Parts: sequence; structure tokens; C-alpha cells
Amino acid sequence: MTVTGAAGLAHLVGITPEAPTLEAAFGGQPAPDHAVVVTEKEIRDAYREISSATDEKVDLVIFGCPQCSIQEIEKVAHLVEGKKVHAETELWVCTPIGAKNSRKGWASSTP
Repeated sequence: MTVTGAAGLAHLVGITPEAPTLEAAFGGQPAPDHAVVVTEKEIRDAYREISSATDEKVDLVIFGCPQCSIQEIEKVAHLVEGKKVHAETELWVCTPIGAKNSRKGWASSTP
């Protein structure tokens, strides 16, 4: 699922904050009478379809497409704390300038 422009959103019941219940996820409208089940095989197949990778090497990992909130940046920082990114892999965390500037003392490799 793309996260740009005019794409539909997915609410994951019990996960997405706006969808604590099935009723909330559908905004009071009746839920569809069928379920969509995505298996691990389907995820692998979709990845192969959109990926041009020829090996398992990861060149770039990006969080925040399009932008991470302060809370999301803190979560990423917690997840990578004390760990190292492979020397041949870049890790980017994208955020709006206002969020970046809201925390004094944060280091940045970009202006």
C-alpha cells in the first residue's frame, strides 16, 4: 500500500489509534461481509513484484514516509539504541523541520 497522495488508508483494528474497535474503523457504517486475509506468502510475492533487488543486501532503510512525529522518532531511537547500522546501509528518519527543531541537542547530518 502506498502512503502518498490519493491512496486509501487502512485502519488496523486494535492497532491504528482511530480504530480501537471494528465499529470505529468503519465510522459507524456496517463492516463488509467478508474478510481479507493476507498471508506471509502473499507479502513475499508482493515484495518480489515491486523489488528490483538481486540479493539480500539492504542499502537503505527509511522511517517516516512521508514524515515521522516526535513520538515516532523517539520510538525509532529506542529500537536502535545501543545497536549499529551495517557500514554499507544507510538509516534515514524523515521528519518536518518543525519537529526536527523542536528538540534541542539532536544531532543531524543534514541542514
